[in-house]
Amino acid sequence: MSVNWLQSKAISVIFFCSAAVFSGLCAFVFLVQIPSIRQFVNTSWALQPAGILFASLVLLSFPSVVVLFCGMVVFCAWIDRCSIGAKVLWFALFLMTGPIGSTVYYFVRYRGYIGLRAPDAAPEQGVAGV
Repeated sequence: MSVNWLQSKAISVIFFCSAAVFSGLCAFVFLVQIPSIRQFVNTSWALQPAGILFASLVLLSFPSVVVLFCGMVVFCAWIDRCSIGAKVLWFALFLMTGPIGSTVYYFVRYRGYIGLRAPDAAPEQGVAGV
């Protein structure tokens, strides 16, 4: 099975955006659990923008979670060169924690792998300095 598409720049950006959306949703939910922040949001002008932000993050997180979960499962199964025991632990983490496990895997394993595989950026040719 050819999985070269997992190493492309476009897919890497999609995975990053998916992880950022889900991480933003988690951060928002955790911040709202702090009583002083909840009181501030409920008693100030920030209630409506906070509600819009929350609704947007929730709507965007549904496809983001699916894309990130499926992509990280395929990456773990076919591309990652870790041991079989490590893969079993990652799959257990994926299945037990769902999107949280796949987001952690994205930041721990996938980003490191893509960072190592990225070619060095060559300086742009033909740009004249003033």
